[in-house]
Amino acid sequence: MSWANRLFGRQKQEKELEEEVRTHLEMAAKDRVERGKTAREAEHAVRREFGNVGLVKETTRDVWGWRWIEDFVEDARYGSRTLRKNLGFAAVAVLTLALGIGANTAIFSLIDNVLLRPLPVRDPDSLVVLKWRGHGGPSYHGYSDFGFCHIDQAETERAGCSFSYPFFDQLRSRTNVFSSVTAFAGNAGGHLSGNGAKSKVSNALVSGEFFETLGVTAAVGRTLRPADDTPSSEPVAVLNYSYWQSAFGGDRSVVGKTIYLERIPVTIVGVADPNFTSLVPGNTQDMWLPLVFCARLKPDWSGSPDDPGNGWLTIVGRLKERIRIAQSQTAVSLFFRNEMLHGATAMSNEADDPRITLVPVQKGLAGSRWIYEKPLHLLMVAVGIVLLIACSNVAGLMLARGATRQKEMAVRLALGASRARIIRQLLTESVLLSLVGGTVGVMIAYWSLTALRSANWLGSIDFAVIPDGRVLAFTVFVSLMAGIVPVLAPAFHGTRIDLAPALKENAPTLPGVPPHHRWFGLGSMLVVTQVALSMLVLIGAGLLVRTLVNLKSIDPGLTQTTSCSLELISQTTVIRMTRRGASIAISRAGSAYCLASFL
Repeated sequence: MSWANRLFGRQKQEKELEEEVRTHLEMAAKDRVERGKTAREAEHAVRREFGNVGLVKETTRDVWGWRWIEDFVEDARYGSRTLRKNLGFAAVAVLTLALGIGANTAIFSLIDNVLLRPLPVRDPDSLVVLKWRGHGGPSYHGYSDFGFCHIDQAETERAGCSFSYPFFDQLRSRTNVFSSVTAFAGNAGGHLSGNGAKSKVSNALVSGEFFETLGVTAAVGRTLRPADDTPSSEPVAVLNYSYWQSAFGGDRSVVGKTIYLERIPVTIVGVADPNFTSLVPGNTQDMWLPLVFCARLKPDWSGSPDDPGNGWLTIVGRLKERIRIAQSQTAVSLFFRNEMLHGATAMSNEADDPRITLVPVQKGLAGSRWIYEKPLHLLMVAVGIVLLIACSNVAGLMLARGATRQKEMAVRLALGASRARIIRQLLTESVLLSLVGGTVGVMIAYWSLTALRSANWLGSIDFAVIPDGRVLAFTVFVSLMAGIVPVLAPAFHGTRIDLAPALKENAPTLPGVPPHHRWFGLGSMLVVTQVALSMLVLIGAGLLVRTLVNLKSIDPGLTQTTSCSLELISQTTVIRMTRRGASIAISRAGSAYCLASFL
């Protein structure tokens, strides 16, 4: 008795079924013997009348329920034995599928990490980012846009997500539409010492309510508090979990330790939750520092932090319960308009029509995700075509292998197996191959993502190299589809067998229609499909290479009197241009432009 029967408690049922069939045959044979037939004649007559004993048993088992699980287990055992006897075929099929599945898993992992993954904060739907709009922008004489908020270039109005510190201070103290509000700025950079060799670190400047507003807890120690963001407070920092693991070896005694950032002593007060890396997708920071630390650190992009004409903060608020976003937006817009028109320092006029739009954080803080959206979707289509090519290759292999199993299929059909039962067995064998290929594909995807991460392929965007549950679920789904699709046509084709000639010793190699009538059969269709898909991928790759060559040959238009230096800060290309001692700073997400002349 198989372990599947033991697992589902079928031993007793199997014995009862066997006893019932045997008793029925014995009673029917005895009845015929009493009518005058011999025992041999009676036994033969009863078996002819009863029919296929095995088929009757299978029909009875189907009534018991969960039969398909037992059949799958038995088919898997038989399929694994069959594949072990054909290791060459199995190895080629597994490697072919592994390449296609691995490529799809790697690209989907990037798409999931960059475009789809929800923010690792509590109740992200109630978090909104403030975005100003108007016919004209505020009269800021200093403005830092770190690329956190994507501004559509097709918009007819001026828009932005950077505000001054005085406006943020007024907003959190006077408005009552948010349960809490926080602000943060981009990477302040700096060199860290006090923990081995001096190293360059990335950090984010955040208000003291940052972690409380987001609902992010500490894995070790505590997070920042409002008291840490006051001029009289000592400099403190919260470490990123991954940075804590890599730089400090996961030592829990790091809490309370003093490190030096640009020779300024900073006390580590905690380590953030391991799931939280940044509020802006892909913009991973090594540590978080209070906003008040900006005046002492003096990053290149900052002016006077308390200047109402210096926009450098991105503001995020958590809506109160039972308050609609439209109601909150109206209240915040009114407050913003009053501050811009009638505040201590007027920054706009009536014609500018300044107002605020509240955008959900998941959509508003896109960072530079929009830069990679179309390329990643294009890559997903490309690797999908590669998977189709792999499936076509495997289908061709299975079609050739099915020709060698013609007699086996004929014998099974002659013994009473239905076409559906044989197709199910072939599907099980194919799914086994695809699952093994999916396992190998996950390793290929892991290696590919590690190589891309090491090569800094996405610039400052960080992405995980360990597939999570959603990526693994996608891999399982793709593996199942890659196991089902290739075998469908060969299975239906291979079970259309004329039993009489197929069971003969001199049966032809290929079943079905004679070769001279098969001028464009299934094998030819598979070859045409492979060639067509391969040509499509090659043409796309050629056009991509040609585009890269053309981009490389473009003259940037720089003159000798203008020097441009590019510095990547928090997913934003910051351009600093110097000429005759003057300097300005321009932030532009995704693209950098150097102006040949300026005042």
